[in-house]
Amino acid sequence: MSKWIIVANGQSTDKKKLQELAANKKILLCDGAMNCWNTTLPTPDIVMGDFDSIKPDLLNDIKKNNDIKIIRANNQNLTDLEKAIIYLDETNVESIDICAADGDRADHTLYNFMLLKKYHNIKRKLTIHTQLDSVSYHETCHVHLSGKINERVSLFGFETATVCSVGLHYELNNYELSSTQASVSNALRQTHSSVDIIGKLLMITEADVKISQIS
Repeated sequence: MSKWIIVANGQSTDKKKLQELAANKKILLCDGAMNCWNTTLPTPDIVMGDFDSIKPDLLNDIKKNNDIKIIRANNQNLTDLEKAIIYLDETNVESIDICAADGDRADHTLYNFMLLKKYHNIKRKLTIHTQLDSVSYHETCHVHLSGKINERVSLFGFETATVCSVGLHYELNNYELSSTQASVSNALRQTHSSVDIIGKLLMITEADVKISQIS
């Protein structure tokens, strides 16, 4: 099974972080992301979208590179990021990491977070990475967290969830999360912590916190 990174067309991620995220993964660029793709970064495996954002001269150059697969996806009812997730899910993928999916327009950022729920699959990990955070969606499961003490963990009902934690600074005991109640700026009290979830939630952690889900 393959691991992929999707680079969307939002706020650019710095080169060092992109290199870390792309290590040992295949790369899919969404349309206009190619406009700012640094030439010192690995050559993408796929460039995909309706190509309304990419510079025409650049697209012509890409077409000359036999190492890059070009996929035209013209469905205007889906965003380029959605098309990319759907395409990869038709193959045998182990995980999909997404970057450059935040910043710029707030509506795009919020919708991209909603895609984590829309395309949730317990057999395939799906994570959005911002410059500072990792964002993931979880449904009724046990989540193990590992990282440095005091690294941030925030939990939001997505729609609602009841959570119990072990190893956070502010322990949660059958704590109800909803659209009006969250656990914001909580943090790891120990290097290995856990959260038991009944319901649906969005988890935002500092980038270096490792997350493993057990259904």
